[in-house]
Amino acid sequence: MGTPRLRRPFMSVVFLAITAVFPSTVSGQEEDEIFSDGFETGDASRWSVRVGLADPVDGTYQFAVYDSVNFASGGNLVIADGAVVAIDGTYFNYDKVDGGGASQCTLILRWGLGFDPTDVDDFGFGVGFSDTYPDGGEMTWTLTFSIEDNVGFSGTLAAVGASFTGADSGCNGTFPTLVIKGGVRYPSAP
Repeated sequence: MGTPRLRRPFMSVVFLAITAVFPSTVSGQEEDEIFSDGFETGDASRWSVRVGLADPVDGTYQFAVYDSVNFASGGNLVIADGAVVAIDGTYFNYDKVDGGGASQCTLILRWGLGFDPTDVDDFGFGVGFSDTYPDGGEMTWTLTFSIEDNVGFSGTLAAVGASFTGADSGCNGTFPTLVIKGGVRYPSAP
């Protein structure tokens, strides 16, 4: 009897079809004229640059948070009309440690609850907001990111804790800067 061989699962290919709906006239031209002339003459610019779409950054973005050690949780943010209108994230601390390497802050922190809607462009410079927690303590967050090709984003998340007491006092002070990466985007419904 020989060594068992690993079998690779059958992989199927899925194709995504995108359907676009165009108005019957664009800049006063009839639909047949726009598409027929554009394709026959090779001048696709006659119709492609004139068809406006809704703001392509709008949607719900899933994201992951990373510190220098590990995946540190994630969440999602919602963009509507070019503004971030909601953030719902969580963070597990692996980076802020004591002299023996143990985590100073063992709380699972939910963040984004104290966020106010802000224009997406402002996040290029960093947007700050604070969350307060029922058992005491406040965390001030600064989120910086940029949208990449209207399908995702990447940036940083800074955290500074204050007013935590007792066993949670290790959550006070500055945390190492975190990396945030947006993955899947679910566009808003029309």
